[in-house]
Amino acid sequence: MILLTTLICESADITNKIRVGNSTLYGVVHGERVQIKEKDYKALEAELSAVNGTTFYEGPVGHEPITKKLLNKFPTIKIKSTSWEPEESSLTGNAKVGSAVAGWWNQTLDDAVGLDNIKSAWEKTGLPTTSLIGDVFKISVGQEVFDYIINNFTDYSNEGRYSKEDFINALSQQAFDENGNPTEALETFNLAGHDQVFPEDNDLTPGKLKSSEQAFNLFRDRYLLNMMKKNPGIYFAGEGHITNIKNIIKKEI
Repeated sequence: MILLTTLICESADITNKIRVGNSTLYGVVHGERVQIKEKDYKALEAELSAVNGTTFYEGPVGHEPITKKLLNKFPTIKIKSTSWEPEESSLTGNAKVGSAVAGWWNQTLDDAVGLDNIKSAWEKTGLPTTSLIGDVFKISVGQEVFDYIINNFTDYSNEGRYSKEDFINALSQQAFDENGNPTEALETFNLAGHDQVFPEDNDLTPGKLKSSEQAFNLFRDRYLLNMMKKNPGIYFAGEGHITNIKNIIKKEI
C-alpha cells in the first residue's frame, strides 16, 4: 500500500492550481496525491522561494503525508506551515452549525485526513470514553447547535436509512466498549449524522441540515480566498476548493 501511494503521488496527471495575488493554491486528492506534475516542481520551488517557504494547510492538524513528501523535495527552502482554516469565533448561523459537526460526521470512525475525526473531537471535550454519546456531543457543539440539530433532523427511515428515533436512541448510549472499540450506537450516530450533511452519498433527499454543510463550505472558501489575497504563500486544499474559489471569483467580476 505504501508503494502504491508513493507511485500515485509521483504520477499526478495534471497540475491543478490557481494563482491569487502573490499566493498559489494547489489541489490535493486527500490521502493520495498533490495535483502537480513532476515537470512543474521547478515552478513550485520558485513559488516557495518567492514567499520564503510560507505554506498553509487544510484542517487543524498539519500538512498531510503526501504534501510533506512533496515539500521535502526542496531541502534548501525552510518551510513554515500554518492552517488556513477560519477561527471558530468568526462563524455564525448555519456555517457555525456546519463547523460544529464537521469533526463528528465528515469522516469514518477510524480515519481523518487533515481533519478531526470522532475520536479527536471527543478528546477535545475532556470527557472519559465511558460518557454517553449525547452528553459529549452536546458539550462539543454547544446547547444551541445541539437543539438546532435535534429540531431539524431529517428522518430517513422511509428511504431505507436511519430514523430520528435511531439517532436519539444512540445519544443515550456509550460510544466505546470496555476494550475501547466503537459500539454499534457510535456507528449509528456517525452514519445517521453523515446522512444529514452528506445525503448525496446515499442518494437521499437533502434535509435542513444539508444547508449547514453548504454554508460552512462557502464560508471556508471565501475565507481561504481572502487569506490568499492578504497572506502570500503556497496553499494546499482539497481539489474541490479550487473549483469553488474560481466560481467565487467569477461572481466578483
